[in-house]
Amino acid sequence: MVRSEQHGRRAFWALAAVALLAVAMVAVVAGCGSSSAAADTSSTVAAQNTTGQTGPTGTPPSGFPGGGTPPSGMPGQTTSSSDSSTPTTTEAAATTTTTVAPTTSTSLADGQYGDGIYKAGTDLSSGLYKGTVVSGTGHWEITSDANGARFVASGDPTGSFYVKVTSGQYLRLTGVVIEEASSTASDPLATSDLKDGTYRVGYDIEEGWYTGTVTGQSTIGYWQVSTDANGQKLTASDYPMGSFTVKVTDGQYLTLRGVTVSLQQ
Repeated sequence: MVRSEQHGRRAFWALAAVALLAVAMVAVVAGCGSSSAAADTSSTVAAQNTTGQTGPTGTPPSGFPGGGTPPSGMPGQTTSSSDSSTPTTTEAAATTTTTVAPTTSTSLADGQYGDGIYKAGTDLSSGLYKGTVVSGTGHWEITSDANGARFVASGDPTGSFYVKVTSGQYLRLTGVVIEEASSTASDPLATSDLKDGTYRVGYDIEEGWYTGTVTGQSTIGYWQVSTDANGQKLTASDYPMGSFTVKVTDGQYLTLRGVTVSLQQ
């Protein structure tokens, strides 16, 4: 009886050990399957992230929301200063060659004076000078000081002209040539077709009544009569727009601009 009980107990514990072993083996097998599945899942996620198709660390392909490269000038566009895809063109500075025409000086005869500043009584004699325009727009100016601050008189002649300087004055000439005026009258004196210029009555032209008209493309002319060569002491002047008459006497100066006059017969 005692042996039968002992044999039953041994069988029970043997069966229990076998059952525990089976449970342990099932647990081990189950654990291995879970680890393998987890490893497969991790490998798949890593592969997806590497290709950039999905995942927070990948770059979506072009055409998908957030994918591709932002257009130039948009936020998120990174431009490298050393981008080799954009060629750099360096334009050579244009070189301009300027040819300067040689300066030609006007040959002046003895007693003639051209461009420059002259002191009356030192560089030239005081007195009355007759001149003519030789280039461009002529100009003469008289001042009482070398710096030209104390103005006396000036003119912009378009033909022949007269200018008178006294000792100590400064005469500036531009585009004109002058020489001492003749002390004798022309022979014969001019009386017709007098055009632009200044005429000394009794030396260049006869005194009397002159009839004139505006000439050329001008619609308005000018004439003046003065008692001095520099035109500061005016006797009369006018801006005619058609025909006109003007009277001059010996010793006066008649200046014409844009008109033609002739002595009345």
